[in-house]
Amino acid sequence: MTETPTLAAAFTRAADGRFTMAGSPRLAALARAVAADPGLGAPVAALGETLPGHPPLLFAAVQCVLRTVRHPLADYYPTLGGHREPGPGMVEAFADLVATHGGLLAELCAARPASRTNDPGIAAITRPALGRAAAAAGGRPVALLELGAAAGLALLPDLYRYSYRGAGSEVVAGAGAVTLECELRGPVPDHLDTDLDVALRIGLERDPVLHDDPDAVRWLLSGVYPERTAELARLTAGLAGLDTHPVDWRVGDFLDELPKALADVPADVLPVVYGSSVLCCLDRRAEFPGLLAAAGRDLVWISKEQPENALALVSDEPNPFSTEHCSVLTSVTYTAGEVSEVVALAEVDPWVRWLDWRPTVMRPRSAG
Repeated sequence: MTETPTLAAAFTRAADGRFTMAGSPRLAALARAVAADPGLGAPVAALGETLPGHPPLLFAAVQCVLRTVRHPLADYYPTLGGHREPGPGMVEAFADLVATHGGLLAELCAARPASRTNDPGIAAITRPALGRAAAAAGGRPVALLELGAAAGLALLPDLYRYSYRGAGSEVVAGAGAVTLECELRGPVPDHLDTDLDVALRIGLERDPVLHDDPDAVRWLLSGVYPERTAELARLTAGLAGLDTHPVDWRVGDFLDELPKALADVPADVLPVVYGSSVLCCLDRRAEFPGLLAAAGRDLVWISKEQPENALALVSDEPNPFSTEHCSVLTSVTYTAGEVSEVVALAEVDPWVRWLDWRPTVMRPRSAG
C-alpha cells in the first residue's frame, strides 16, 4: 500500500517540525510513534490522502476524547491536569486509546476537517501595530476586521492586559483581567498606551467557533498542545469576554466576504484588517492587496505571515529580517484606495512567544 509511507512521512515531519518548534515533546514523541507504527494513525488514515494537517487533527481528537472519557493517557497531559513526564508509558497509553476508542477518534477526525486554534496571545503581537493604526486614525474610532477569526479572541485587544518583558525590565499596557505575556526583543514599541476606540468587531471565518456552542468550544480547547497550559488559561478566560463584546460574524470565504464587510464600516470609522497565518493557506493570496484597494477608502492592513505571503505582495524590496522559520509583522496603509505606506514592523515567533520590534519602512510596489 502507498498510504503507509505517506502517513509515516507526515508524522515524522510534524514531529521534527511543528511539534518540536512549538515546544511539545509529548506530541513530538507520539508523532514519532505513529511514524514507526502507522497503524496508530488509523483514525486519520481512513480520511484518504494524508495531509500536513492530519497529525494535529489526530492529536486534537485524542485530547477531545480524553476530555470525555477517563483514560491513563490523560495523566501525561498537563492541559488535563496530568503530571507524568513523556516516556514509553505514554506511547503505550496512546496505543491503548487508539485500540479502545479508535472508532470515536475516527468519527471526530471525519467530522472535524482540521484542528482549531485561537490563542489570544496573538493580540500581544498585534497590539503595537493596532496602537500605531489607532494613533494615525486622526481621532476616528476603528473597526477591527479579522481574517480567519476562529472564535474571535483576537478581536478583543482592548480587553487584555499586556506584559512585555525583555532585558530585565517589564512594560505593562492595558488593564484587562486576562494578562498576555510576550518576550520583547529590540526597543519598546511606540503606541502601546494608545487607546483603542473600537466601534466594530467583525470576524471573517468560514467556520466560526461560537463561544456558546459546547462541542465547538471543546474542540477548540482540544487543539491546545499538552504542555501549553498558559495558552489554555488564556483561551478559557478570553472566551468569557465574548459574552459582553460579541463579534459580528461574516461566514464564508473571507476573500468573498471582505468587500461587503468593508462597505458596512461607516465612513467616519477607520477599518483595520488583520490576520495571522491565513494568507499562507490561500491560492489566491496575490489578489488580496487589490481587493483592499478596491474599497477605495482609508484603511490599514496588518499581517503576521511569512514574508512571501504578505510583505512580498506589496513591496519588491527584500525582507529586512533574516531569521528562518519566523513571521513578519507588517503594516500597510491605504489612503483613498492607494497604498501609501508599507512598514515591516517586527520579526515575530510563529508561536507568539516573542516580538522583535524593528520597524523598517519599505518602498510600496508601483501600481503599474
